[in-house]
Amino acid sequence: MGVPKSKPKVAQKRGHRHHGGYGRQVVLVLPEDSRVAKVLTQVNKVLKKVNDMGLELDDLTAQVAETKTVMKSAVVLIQGLREAIIEAGTDPVKLKELTDGLKEDEDALSAAVSNEPPV
Repeated sequence: MGVPKSKPKVAQKRGHRHHGGYGRQVVLVLPEDSRVAKVLTQVNKVLKKVNDMGLELDDLTAQVAETKTVMKSAVVLIQGLREAIIEAGTDPVKLKELTDGLKEDEDALSAAVSNEPPV
């Protein structure tokens, strides 16, 4: 013969108040060795992994957005630098001012990066 089947126990709990009424939540208490309990355990593991993946996707989306912002800033900087070089032309005084300004910006950026706390 087969394994005797045990009947699941049913318990009822008062639910939270939803839209002006009280809901009831039905909880099945299954024997640990039942197939349903094993399947539910696997489903819960899959759901946890899906949730973890969702959190990782959120982090990745935020990183992509931040990278795009930095890239747009770099494009603006490069375009501005290109225009400044064109404007300076071959005038040695303007080129020296541009070089000095770039050095100051480089030093400021370097100092800001070195002062940033590690992630």
